[in-house]
Amino acid sequence: MVTESIVVLVLTLLIAYLYLRRGKGAMALAVLPLGVLPAMGLLGALIQAQLPVDFLLSPVHWRLLFIMVGMIAGSALLGIISTNLKKTKTRRLYLILCCGFTVGFAFAEVLSILQIL
Repeated sequence: MVTESIVVLVLTLLIAYLYLRRGKGAMALAVLPLGVLPAMGLLGALIQAQLPVDFLLSPVHWRLLFIMVGMIAGSALLGIISTNLKKTKTRRLYLILCCGFTVGFAFAEVLSILQIL
């Protein structure tokens, strides 16, 4: 999932940059929380490789912890940004789509870490 996380992170930053160039700073800011979970997943993978096996928790648990923190931080940012949306329908759609993406990506990350399938 490292490659997928890099691709999602790069695409998120590219979309935010394109919105910023068009003068839509609010839209650029609204896209950025989607990159929090992939960034935390990459950070967890990087730290997992550096930890010794007999450290406090197992490396898999550390990586899962980073995924959980990424979900919490990304969802909190989505909630904060959604308060700036005036229309209720727009806010709901934004939260459903972005939180759905975050949960789906986290589910895929956890499955790849635990290698269930």
